[in-house]
Amino acid sequence: ISTMVGCLQYDIITHTSGQDAVVLAHTRAATDTLFRMVKKFHEKTPEELRPQIASKNGTRMVFDVRYMAQREAGETGIEASYECATAGGDNPFTGATPRAAHIAEAGKMPGDNHRQIEIMTSVLNAVPTNGPSIVTMEGTAQGWGNLFHQTWQEAEYNMRNGRIPDPGEWIGVFVGWWEDQLNQMIPSPDYRWDDGDADDIEQEKELISLYWKGDFHLAAPYLRWRRNKIKQIGNDFAKFDEDYPHCPRVAFLRSGRPAIPPKMFDYLNPLVSPPRLGSWTGSLVEPEKDDAYGISAVSGW
Repeated sequence: ISTMVGCLQYDIITHTSGQDAVVLAHTRAATDTLFRMVKKFHEKTPEELRPQIASKNGTRMVFDVRYMAQREAGETGIEASYECATAGGDNPFTGATPRAAHIAEAGKMPGDNHRQIEIMTSVLNAVPTNGPSIVTMEGTAQGWGNLFHQTWQEAEYNMRNGRIPDPGEWIGVFVGWWEDQLNQMIPSPDYRWDDGDADDIEQEKELISLYWKGDFHLAAPYLRWRRNKIKQIGNDFAKFDEDYPHCPRVAFLRSGRPAIPPKMFDYLNPLVSPPRLGSWTGSLVEPEKDDAYGISAVSGW
């Protein structure tokens, strides 16, 4: 997704005049990686189409004229820029007016929810609302209730209710691991499909029904890739669901650092019985009081 957004931003700023694009990454290392990626786009652009760079540093490129002939003719050119910053800084992009903004790995943004909102507000306030603009927030879910999850819920509300978002509202796009054509591994003819975790085999059956219309032969290369990936991460099924979710619910509920492993809920959920009216057969007696702490306890159930 970061590569796609980087391509889009580079295309926008090199084909229109006076447009700026910014990227906010969660760490300095990620900032450097995203900046090098767009530099590579620029280097691979054919020379006759490549805009000239007026100035650059480790995180910012400023483009001058579109073609060398324009520079020789003294033309001003596109006057566009591409800049990357790290989320740890104060008030990123304050004073700038980018038309394209990319918030990378939003789920891993540093700080608590209040700090994340401050960072997000700084970026969004920099993007003009009059005229064309685009803000993209992407990332891997990192638990429930954080800013990334709240933003997804806003977008999902429109999707769930069939409402067309107004300009400036978020549009949700979820990409499951099974949608990536590269996530395939051809199983050998003698591969033992019954040699695996019993609970996960049931999960595989559910995935086949959901995404391959019950066709095992279509699903087999994807499921073989899935099994191999789970093996690579030490048979940590919860970790796979965090990094490679198949639906939004799994993405947020299976991520983060929960005190109780998700596997325990998978085990306990089938054992929970719904409440039944009229099944209580005890008597409520006078509470016993703990004089030392003033805590009431109820007995006789």
